[in-house]
Amino acid sequence: ETYSDVENNDQSRIAPGADLLKEVLEPLQPFTILLDEVLEYIVRARGIEVADSTLGSQTRSFINELAEAVSKIDRGVLLATLPSSEQEDFGERKEHNLAKLQKAYDRSNSVETPVQGKEIYSIIRSRLFESPDEAEVRSVVDQYLKMYHKNEGDLPSSATDGEYREKMELAYPFHPEVIDILYEKWSTFSSFQRTRGALSLLALVVEDLHQREESIDLILPGDVNLSKPAVRQKFLRHIGGEYEGIIDSDIAGDNAKSQRLDGENKSWNHMAQRNATSIFLHSFAADQSEQGIELPQIRLDVSRPDTHIALVANVLHEQRNELWYLNNEGQEYYFSNVPNLNRVVIDKKNQVQRPRVRKELKTHIQKELGNKLSTY
Repeated sequence: ETYSDVENNDQSRIAPGADLLKEVLEPLQPFTILLDEVLEYIVRARGIEVADSTLGSQTRSFINELAEAVSKIDRGVLLATLPSSEQEDFGERKEHNLAKLQKAYDRSNSVETPVQGKEIYSIIRSRLFESPDEAEVRSVVDQYLKMYHKNEGDLPSSATDGEYREKMELAYPFHPEVIDILYEKWSTFSSFQRTRGALSLLALVVEDLHQREESIDLILPGDVNLSKPAVRQKFLRHIGGEYEGIIDSDIAGDNAKSQRLDGENKSWNHMAQRNATSIFLHSFAADQSEQGIELPQIRLDVSRPDTHIALVANVLHEQRNELWYLNNEGQEYYFSNVPNLNRVVIDKKNQVQRPRVRKELKTHIQKELGNKLSTY
């Protein structure tokens, strides 16, 4: 019976108006209408022509009229989900459908973000892992917290506050900093889907650790393997391909300077590459004020219970002298596509040819000795 009232609109694919929808829905109270992934339907439908518009435009119009109609009904509820970014608005033509949908719902709605705060830790864990043994989780977290309290002066204050244990237990086997970096920094890029983007990236990280048979108690930011092409590309797609050369030069790759330093210092246990990876992950955000990382945070990102905390700063000092794209401003460290002073000096040296050096040297010697002695 209800459908007959809107059958003509359905057959012609022309969206009914709010008044007609209100007449249709009022007798059906109480009701709940669920709309999931509406944006994807609109995007897919925009290639179908309807009169002088498209089915996508008509669908979007229908959503507008439906939202208005339900807002005028006392015992009717419309629940609709929207993605957090425009990335799902795929296709060559960007019609900003997400913004238009949000505007339609903003007129008379209550907006709820389904994943907030500490909830994200347990959600990501449950999507990628079976439920862990709680006794094992507490044991691992106890070891880390014991180390954090022992070195609290060298770490961020958040690592020793009362809520950090809960965060670590919820995020296990990830360290909460891994998820925080993605949620607080990388998700500021409109191209990075907050939950889905984090899940797909972390799934690759887990796969890589499994394939390399890495035996670790907790996945830290320093454990992200930027030498794995699939993992690397997950980051480069948001910041640009020019940073691939920087990763190869300084962080991870057969000729990367951090890996060379680790190879020359086996006792570091890959600390140089771990430091560089942590700094890289913190170097990018759509909000430039969020770019960079201080030494206490680096220590938190790379240290395990058996790590000598002092080693982190010692290794970082060596990296400052060797890496070409590692920069620092005050206490903040970050990677940039602008080379640092080390690289500039080396480039300048390479521009000076050996014969020029010998000629200049001979000129200075002759000037000091005069013409009484032959100069060699």
